[in-house]
Amino acid sequence: MKNIELVPVSEDTSPEVLLDVFNSNREFLEMSGEAIPYTADNVAMYFYEETNRENARCYLITMRQGGQVVGTAAMAVPHPPAGCPWIGLMMIGAKWQGQGVGAEASRLIDAMLAGEGWAEVRLGVLKANPRAKAFWERQGYHAVGEKEDQDKRPVWVMGKALNPAES
Repeated sequence: MKNIELVPVSEDTSPEVLLDVFNSNREFLEMSGEAIPYTADNVAMYFYEETNRENARCYLITMRQGGQVVGTAAMAVPHPPAGCPWIGLMMIGAKWQGQGVGAEASRLIDAMLAGEGWAEVRLGVLKANPRAKAFWERQGYHAVGEKEDQDKRPVWVMGKALNPAES
């Protein structure tokens, strides 16, 4: 299945391309304390923050056929305290959820990182979001710890071993 691709966000990327993705994930926005509805200014700030932090990478997740934007992924490679890549956010538009798009995006990210020689990847899932935890567990991630995020919310730290030889 090679239906999607990761397209790096650039200074030319219009914030409007992600409005539907963010606004279709209202439950996530609510539990994250984000603005509802998300505006182009909110997306522009997301782009700014996720392209300017240390070791930042920010992607649009697009359909190969037609280039429709169906999600986004932001990560730090490596995340300075963790010493390994860290997926900060992967969000798929609601109408694309349950169709394998998120699983394919996860595999694509894992393969990209393994191809760069990374042996492990980590991410954090809000404890208020057990649905996301279940998704990541289906992708082979497992809880490796717990912590609080920058807003003092409880988070599961999840990790997955990568095999660079299989990329």
